[in-house]
Amino acid sequence: MSPSNTTIFISYRRSESQLHTLVLYHRLQAEQEYRDQVFMDQQTMKVGENFRQRIEGQLQGCRVLLAVIGPGWASERLHNPGDWVRLEITTALKRGIAVIPVLIDGARMPGKAELPEDLHALLEVHALDLDHRRYFEQGVAVLVEALKDLLNKPVPSFVKPTWAVRAGERDEFETPWADIEVNGVAQRMRWIKPGTFRMGCDLVDPNEFDYEDPQHQVTLTRGYWLADTACTQGLWQAMTGENPSHFNDGADLPVEMVSWDDVVGLFLLDLTQQLGVQAALPTEAQWEYACRAGTQTAYSFGQSLTEDQANFGQSWENGLTVSVKDRPANRWGLHQMHGNVWEWCKGSCREYKAEAVEDPPDCRSKERRALRGGSYREADVQARSASRYEHDRDFASPDYGFRFVLTPINPDQAGGA
Repeated sequence: MSPSNTTIFISYRRSESQLHTLVLYHRLQAEQEYRDQVFMDQQTMKVGENFRQRIEGQLQGCRVLLAVIGPGWASERLHNPGDWVRLEITTALKRGIAVIPVLIDGARMPGKAELPEDLHALLEVHALDLDHRRYFEQGVAVLVEALKDLLNKPVPSFVKPTWAVRAGERDEFETPWADIEVNGVAQRMRWIKPGTFRMGCDLVDPNEFDYEDPQHQVTLTRGYWLADTACTQGLWQAMTGENPSHFNDGADLPVEMVSWDDVVGLFLLDLTQQLGVQAALPTEAQWEYACRAGTQTAYSFGQSLTEDQANFGQSWENGLTVSVKDRPANRWGLHQMHGNVWEWCKGSCREYKAEAVEDPPDCRSKERRALRGGSYREADVQARSASRYEHDRDFASPDYGFRFVLTPINPDQAGGA
């Protein structure tokens, strides 16, 4: 289940309001700012697509839910806990998604006694009366203005995600945080807000490699939660029951000797199921954006790197990893994105071009996968923010670890239903 681009989710009953909802869907799609941002299952789902997964993914990403209510909407079906309309609306209410009741065909808002308890909050919202016979265009105009007001409001400062056991808005760093917990082992996540940065290496950098240029503008339109450290051996063992690491002298050391296939097919798959929100490896763009933390220097700490800032440059015979928080974090609260262990990314290295891009995906056509950040036994040049490397996805090494992302749209809509 992955989040979507949806801004507006339309909840309706096919048996009573399908035609009117279809008219509303097309009318909203005609608005330039909402084009391709409106979800109506009949119009946007493909034949053979998993209904539950798609619905849950759309609800995870949307900002507003329109609850289309006809005369027979508050029927006995609504009291069935498995009723899809009920599930859609209660999920939105739990996540703090704005819900607008839209009344059609002369319907009225149901009374409290007609609704299950988990829908009572719907009665606190002023409804829109959308008369398809007389005042449809006027009603849609009112709705469009209401949507603009809702969507232009700044994201609320912070609401604890439903998957978090602890959360806080700010500390000494610039990013909100939330903690997950797996069998008693905690991992702090940092909210990385959307933004634009220069990806890759400037040609004037003497340490630049051919596959790091041309430097180009990248815009990430969606935020994501990123683990503030590489995954520890303690967290891996809590999830899998095993510890494959070569350096296994402490639970706070980064887990290594894990291939890309191990991470994706074992750890992240189980974590997604446990949290109810998509856990994944970051794309190269997500990784570099977070590593830079608003900087454009070679490292997040400046143009040079010291051993006090990162674990790098040790001998191949006697080198060691260190605790994931042994070195200072960057300004966004992310520890050791330079050095210690290389970190797997979602795909293989894409070819850079000079043109600006939005949300660039990693390449997935090869059997190799990208790694970022350098390691304890690499030189400082390999630990630069722009440095990139590839290896076979089934290869494991004492140099290779990872950190993961959770991918909701904003910190207030960041949990499972």
